[in-house]
Amino acid sequence: MKSILYYLGFGDKADRKREAAQIKKVEESQLALLSAATSTADAAHVVTSILRDRLDDSLRQLEVTSKLLSDSLILCSHDGTIESANPITEHMFGWLPEDLIGQNIHILFRGSDGSQMSLDAIIDAFTSDVEHTNPLLEVPIEYMRGKRNNGRLFWVDGAVTIIDRMDGTQKIMFLSRDVTTKVETLRELEQNELRYRSIFEQSFDAILVVKNHFVVAANPAITRILGYDPEEMTAQPLLKIVHPDDKSRVVGYHNARMNGEMGFMSDTIMGINKDGQPIELLWTSSALYWEGKPGSLITIREVSEFKALGGNIDALLKYRRDVE
Repeated sequence: MKSILYYLGFGDKADRKREAAQIKKVEESQLALLSAATSTADAAHVVTSILRDRLDDSLRQLEVTSKLLSDSLILCSHDGTIESANPITEHMFGWLPEDLIGQNIHILFRGSDGSQMSLDAIIDAFTSDVEHTNPLLEVPIEYMRGKRNNGRLFWVDGAVTIIDRMDGTQKIMFLSRDVTTKVETLRELEQNELRYRSIFEQSFDAILVVKNHFVVAANPAITRILGYDPEEMTAQPLLKIVHPDDKSRVVGYHNARMNGEMGFMSDTIMGINKDGQPIELLWTSSALYWEGKPGSLITIREVSEFKALGGNIDALLKYRRDVE
């Protein structure tokens, strides 16, 4: 233990210097800690300010973007209560955005059959990809209906996003678009496909679809005229049913199709039936696109049948050439 004389200044000088140096280091360490704490606080304030500014910018950008969207954007609470909607919502649903606030999202959507839907059912309809089980359905089942303020139903498609917030709550964002025109077009295409398929299946003439000189489809009439089942003809070369004397002409007709020739081509050629017997055919070729590439739609009628019905081959061929 140091005596009182030491503290009165009579101690060893080296000890006093060491004590002073230690005190100075402690003071410097305290100043360094204070400076670091101050710098950390300043940095945190800067970062917080930057994040707040960026958040404000993002919110402003989101607000501007939502107003410019061509799709309806609706934000709901976790139970489906509408909290905000962009201006296009009025155009689509007939509701002023401010009039929707506080109402439930289920007033805007219906099932494909027009039935009322719960919040879970609406979310599921937006997120599930359900395919047809019946190819004759007129409307794709993945679409649902929107309901306008006047009660009128229309077809909608879109997406839903569930947003988890820091406080543990959730927001649900619905983005929807009017696809009525698309659905009507699909319906018309399906009806046309059924109509043409019926013509294809029931035609008195044999019909072949040819791509790259191979048959890709044949109708049932091919059996009556040439003896082949439609399935037998699939993937077979077109020249299989053509007499050697006429193969070059048939190849020329189909090559013209492959090169984009669109007019009708009619001729009488000699064919070969399944039994290997020659048969005179009325051969008509027209252009079509199969899987995006040019091909030939060929109709075949036996000349003897045509003549039996009172048909004039020469007059028919002349008429079709004139039409071309």
